[in-house]
Amino acid sequence: MLDSFAVGHLIGENLSLKDRILVSQVPSAHSHLATLLDAMRENRVVTITYCAFGKTTSHTFPVEPYGVKLFENRWYLLAHNEHYDDVRIYGLDRIDHMEITEDTFHLP
Repeated sequence: MLDSFAVGHLIGENLSLKDRILVSQVPSAHSHLATLLDAMRENRVVTITYCAFGKTTSHTFPVEPYGVKLFENRWYLLAHNEHYDDVRIYGLDRIDHMEITEDTFHLP
């Protein structure tokens, strides 16, 4: 994220070159990333509606968001799934809906 901030800052300082700097659009970041960062800052449980790769139906369940990562132009969420008591990775572009709950958790 620090690299993204630094690149954004460099582009901002060189607005005269804006038509000569091409950046790729990163899917999924716009709709859920800010919500996840808010939840992570406050250690809040998030309820997500998620459709796994290769599946046709979505499921809604709570997760404890531990971290996010940009990998090969896709954002991922590392979270503890309370139902399975397991840490799992979720693609942000596969999340249909997200809501921060009042429940909190302790980061291990």
